[in-house]
Amino acid sequence: MTEGYKKKLIEVAMPLEAINNVCVKEKSIRHGHPSTLHLWWARRPLAACRAVIFAQLLDDPSNFLPEKEAAKARKQIFKFIEKLVQWESTNNKDIMKEANQMLVESIGKNLPDVLDPFCGGGSIPLESLRLGIPTFASDLNPVPVLINKSLIEIPQRFANKSPVNPDTKNKLKGTKYKDYDGLIEDIKYYADKIKKEAKTKIGTYYPFVNKSMVVAYLWARSIKCSNPACQAEVPLIRILCVSKAKSKYVYPKYSDSTSDLTFEIKSKNGYDMEGNVTRTGVICYKCKSSMPLNYVREEAQKGRMSQKLTGIVITKGKSIDFVDSDLNQEKLAKQANPEWRPDTELVGKSRVSVPLYGMSKHGDLFTKRQLLALTTFSDLVIKITEQIRRDAINSGLKDDNLGINECGKGAKAYSEAVATYLGFAIDRCANYWSSLTPWGGSFIVQTFGRQAIPFGILQKQILLVIGQEIGWVLLNGLPYA
Repeated sequence: MTEGYKKKLIEVAMPLEAINNVCVKEKSIRHGHPSTLHLWWARRPLAACRAVIFAQLLDDPSNFLPEKEAAKARKQIFKFIEKLVQWESTNNKDIMKEANQMLVESIGKNLPDVLDPFCGGGSIPLESLRLGIPTFASDLNPVPVLINKSLIEIPQRFANKSPVNPDTKNKLKGTKYKDYDGLIEDIKYYADKIKKEAKTKIGTYYPFVNKSMVVAYLWARSIKCSNPACQAEVPLIRILCVSKAKSKYVYPKYSDSTSDLTFEIKSKNGYDMEGNVTRTGVICYKCKSSMPLNYVREEAQKGRMSQKLTGIVITKGKSIDFVDSDLNQEKLAKQANPEWRPDTELVGKSRVSVPLYGMSKHGDLFTKRQLLALTTFSDLVIKITEQIRRDAINSGLKDDNLGINECGKGAKAYSEAVATYLGFAIDRCANYWSSLTPWGGSFIVQTFGRQAIPFGILQKQILLVIGQEIGWVLLNGLPYA
């Protein structure tokens, strides 16, 4: 070790148990956590990043105190770190200022730069800046670059400014906005305008059921029975239970007169029917014929796999309830006709299992109604960007014609900033509005439960059973709310 070298705190000791406990707790925080802004992989806990950066720069007391006194001083630092890493301290300016002052006293006013060339979800640069350290971050992928800009750069650029939308300005004249309150008000306002216009445009495709709003539509993929004497439409259902808490099961039912397939939601009492998807194939509910997995895949690749509505989840007070499928609801969903669908080829891990079932392009991952909703929202975000710019000009922001990427701070940059957060909301919708999202019993499971697009589970031996589609109700405020 070179002469004059000073050990950093992280080289000697850290309050690991306390930091780990906070990191575990942080995983359950949804409201306001940066991870809810946009999905990204292998996010580092904010608490751990904050503690590690702080301890990497702070000199250990053993550099200038005898060991006994150094141990006492170290315990005091540990107490501060335990307070520093708490989620409640995230936006506590006094604690962050104290942490910065401790670093300055330890290594001087010129704190070293933090460089993060693969910043990912942005935990390291965010916490480094929070501690007042000069920080530079980038990534090879444009998605994390945009995430980091939206977390760090854009809010700072428009901090302490009043909202530009006319309604809020008229209601709260003279109100002083601090931090990002003005930006947040505008995101809420224009998101609500988009939601209302979208309801006007496509609301007929999402009608109320039993005078209640629909939370989710539960679907099963289906194929024709391979038995020539049957040819019934066979739903692929591995898990019949749609709610363990309410003991609700979906029950396939064929009409004797028309051979139409409908579904009922029944309670578990006296109901022991198993799903029809096994490790090797599918069993027809009507004639009990067995179809191998290869047959199912061949049918799907030939474009002969369809979807059947198995049930509908509706609001019931503060809870949810399940109602039987409705052929009219199913026909309505299939009547949707989006003007555009993504025809780009799937690549990488997304090609592992879904192409086995005829899905080779991004558009294949969505139903027509889902694509209609997503394209409608996307078009409305583009449309409203100009309105935000006009409102910004009318509110007094300079019309310098400089965008976000040109370091603009005027009306054009502000409209692009708000549109960026609205765009994040559409991205979150796309993650939940695909035909590959399972129903979790009381909630919707996102498409990207892992870093791939799975169609089959258990080594592709069992089919994904219940696809899920949700209406336009999610875009209801901040993209990270």
